[in-house]
Formats: sequence, structure tokens, C-alpha cells
Amino acid sequence: GAARFGMGGTASRVEVLSAQPKRNLELVLAEFPPGVSSGEKRHCHHGEECLLVLEGRVSLTCGEHVLVLEQGDSCHYDGRVPHTIENTGSLTARVLIAMTPRSTPRSA
Repeated sequence: GAARFGMGGTASRVEVLSAQPKRNLELVLAEFPPGVSSGEKRHCHHGEECLLVLEGRVSLTCGEHVLVLEQGDSCHYDGRVPHTIENTGSLTARVLIAMTPRSTPRSA
């Protein structure tokens, strides 16, 4: 199976870009090496989430829907729906993620 990590894991780089102290909006730059996903289990949280693929290709599974997103593609979805992001390309994917309100994801 694919290698997996939590958003705070060590298999990739996650950089929080939003202001300190934390506000209601959290902006994160995540890097996913090929075959790596955002978590073994889908996660969910209250609020909304928007992502923009800066480089590479990812597959976003959100509830029963699966979207393949490439460089320049974006998606907006309800964070309460269990979701995960996986790099399905051959290069490291860089994804900008905005979440509101800022919260710690929980497993679904």
C-alpha cells in the first residue's frame, strides 16, 4: 500500500503559513512525495477547506467523491465530510491548504 503520514508526520514537509497567534483561518503548505497521503484514515473537522495544487498531481477523496487535481487546480469542500489527499503522480506534490476554523483534524 501507499506510505501514509499524519499532517504532522515526518514523511513529508508541512509548513504553517498563517499568522501567529492562531486565527480562525489556517493556511498550510504541504508536500507529499509520490504515493504518500495525508493519513491512513480519512479525517474531518468543523468548517471549510480549500486547496490549490501548486505542483504535481493529487487525488482528493471527500466522502464518496474522488477528484484528481493537477497543477493549478483547486477545490473547496466541507471539512466535516471525511477526506484525505494522496499524491498519485510521479513527482512530489505541493499543495496549499486553507482551513477555517483552524482545528486539529480527528479521525473519521
